[in-house]
Amino acid sequence: MNRESIIARIKKCMALSQSSNANEAAAALKKAQELMVKHSVSHMDVAISDVGDASGILCKAQTPPQYLVNLAHCAADAFGCRFLVVKSWFRDPTTIQFIGIKPQPEIAAYVFDVLRRSIAKGRQEYLKQIPKQTKARNKTKRADMWAMGWVTGVEAHVQKMAMPDESKAAINEWVDRECNVTEGKARNTTETCKNAAGDYYSGLAEGRKQRLHRPIDGTGTGPARISA
Repeated sequence: MNRESIIARIKKCMALSQSSNANEAAAALKKAQELMVKHSVSHMDVAISDVGDASGILCKAQTPPQYLVNLAHCAADAFGCRFLVVKSWFRDPTTIQFIGIKPQPEIAAYVFDVLRRSIAKGRQEYLKQIPKQTKARNKTKRADMWAMGWVTGVEAHVQKMAMPDESKAAINEWVDRECNVTEGKARNTTETCKNAAGDYYSGLAEGRKQRLHRPIDGTGTGPARISA
């Protein structure tokens, strides 16, 4: 019997230990403890078996812009996940990895991808509205400021999922075991420039039109729905 099967048996016993039948509950708990001792399985090993991850595209650049990092925070918070930016030193795009209790990472990754495409489209449309005589660098600043406002607008509709301490501990332990994490910084191109406030509030108004709906049953197992 492999380790995954052993942990599955332990989890089944732990579930039975919640039975209203006292004898059945006691027997199940005893069996779970025996299996854990016999196979050197800790409570944390059992907890992180519920943790999974899902990845998606973040951007083409190695250093992501701040507005995309903010958007990743938004998606992660909405579904009780942690996220990591995974850089490539070749031609591949930089990716985003969501980690959380299954199946939340898959939902967070899906939501992020839909919102990322939406903000990219809106940003391109906003760029076209900026006067042609504006310097290219200032156009980028203004478009990024618009995008920062857009994310803030979306965040206003997101209900953050409360993450129990045990889930947070399990997710962090999974990351420590599976990932090599180093600190990094996002690319900030929104230094103060002319019309910065107007750009931001224009993006804020567009972002507020977005809607993120949780699954109707509230379990996180159904599809998340996004609309504008």
